[in-house]
Amino acid sequence: MSTDAPVPMPSRFDVMPHKPDGGGGSFAGALQLTAILGSVGILLGLAVSFLSQWIYLILLFPLGMGFLLGLVGAKTIERYKIRKPLICGIAGFAAGCFCFLAMHYLDYRRFESHLSEVPEEIRAIAQNIDRLEAQGFPAAKIEGEAEDEQAKQTRQAVEQEIRDVITQLRAAPDQLAALQVNSFWDFMDLQAKEGVTLSRAGHGGNGINLGYVGSFIYWCGEALIVAVMALAIMMTSASQPFCRQCDCWKREIPLIGSPVDPHVVAESVQQGDLAALEQTLTTNDSQTNKPQLFTKISAAICANCESASPVEVKVVKVKTNSKGETSDSTVAHISYPGEALEPRCKHARHQERHASDLSSPRLEELAHDSRCLGGDWFRYSPIIS
Repeated sequence: MSTDAPVPMPSRFDVMPHKPDGGGGSFAGALQLTAILGSVGILLGLAVSFLSQWIYLILLFPLGMGFLLGLVGAKTIERYKIRKPLICGIAGFAAGCFCFLAMHYLDYRRFESHLSEVPEEIRAIAQNIDRLEAQGFPAAKIEGEAEDEQAKQTRQAVEQEIRDVITQLRAAPDQLAALQVNSFWDFMDLQAKEGVTLSRAGHGGNGINLGYVGSFIYWCGEALIVAVMALAIMMTSASQPFCRQCDCWKREIPLIGSPVDPHVVAESVQQGDLAALEQTLTTNDSQTNKPQLFTKISAAICANCESASPVEVKVVKVKTNSKGETSDSTVAHISYPGEALEPRCKHARHQERHASDLSSPRLEELAHDSRCLGGDWFRYSPIIS
């Protein structure tokens, strides 16, 4: 337990909601972000296109693509210190759409490789079948030139072969439609006409065919999943607290865990009155102690200038379901003057080595440990050590 004397509690501070820095991002960094996202989008599209020959998991694959794309984007944003959430979000959304298109385009290229095995003459007949049937074979004989018997027989034999091919193609409309594909959009149109079929893995049956319009709606939905997932991750990364004076990202450190209702704690944090917050934590403990709810308070500080720059205080609600699984959601994110939390942040940093993760299995133990609520409300060491 720390032996430091309690720090006098300031009365009230002017606070404001946390806002992204909005700066940074050189032209070289933007180019790097675009190039990296494009390359990763192609690689992900290639991987999913390859796997989809045997298995394609609805929702799971698009979510995984969006997550990986957003993760790479977030690391690039962190490295090049890009703090423009809107620009990063647009880049993530565009990269998600590009990744999804790349997957289908690679499907098309594989389809084209199979078509290349078909003789060019057969493909030419399939692509001009309507005209050949309507006009006959006017080019088979050149007007004004004499035709001997051998040439006539050759021409008639060729015409008969073409008629036989047309008959076979008409008898196999699916093959005819495939041979008439000339572009990526023709391929997508063909796929939509066949319709996306949804079926459960490991189960027999034909599944549910979505039809032409339903297939396009389904593809748009999957593309949105990939794009929105990447957008959300990259916007969150670009919105992280940043110190302009030191040109570095602020470091988030845990300050306290409490079983008090997170919305009650957030209301006190938003007032900027630390004394009132201490009172909230102590007086509401017995009234709002819910084992399934837990509140984490953390602060993002600059490791270099510390109290010379604002401190971003975050209140996070941790909820535990019946299966013991936890989920986090931010309830409040408030910017405090650096001097407001300097003694407490310094104390928390000193004790941080004893608490690598507040979301560990010891969360329930912390939630019921009332020692964190006595005296100085930032007394962090008793609830960890």
